[in-house]
Amino acid sequence: LRSLIGTDVLSAATAQQMLDDIVSGQQGRLGAAAYKLLEARRGPGPGQVLLRFAHHAGGMQVRGGGVQLAGPDGVFRDAPAAPAGPDRILACCGALRDPCAVRYAWYNYGPAGLYGGTGLPAAPFGPRTLND
Repeated sequence: LRSLIGTDVLSAATAQQMLDDIVSGQQGRLGAAAYKLLEARRGPGPGQVLLRFAHHAGGMQVRGGGVQLAGPDGVFRDAPAAPAGPDRILACCGALRDPCAVRYAWYNYGPAGLYGGTGLPAAPFGPRTLND
């Protein structure tokens, strides 16, 4: 972790919090499932998807991009996201009427803008079919 501090990959504050948790034996407090996707389902409007996360301590936050939605054609498109409750994020893509799948930060390098209230990032996830 120390080699990543201050890089684009890991902010100094996030790295320090992770190191503090490991040193104090508190890594179980957040654990490997921190900000893990629990559910992805169609949102209330066309082109919308509602994402629900585990361990959302302090509420989910959006600080950038990274969420992408795909329609029946299987082509993923960027989808701006916004908080929709303490454990939920609403993503919307105007180019899609009926999204079928979602992914987050699923590339070698790029934006990953979903965070929990503790400042730690949400875990990336590959393509997921939506629950209806």
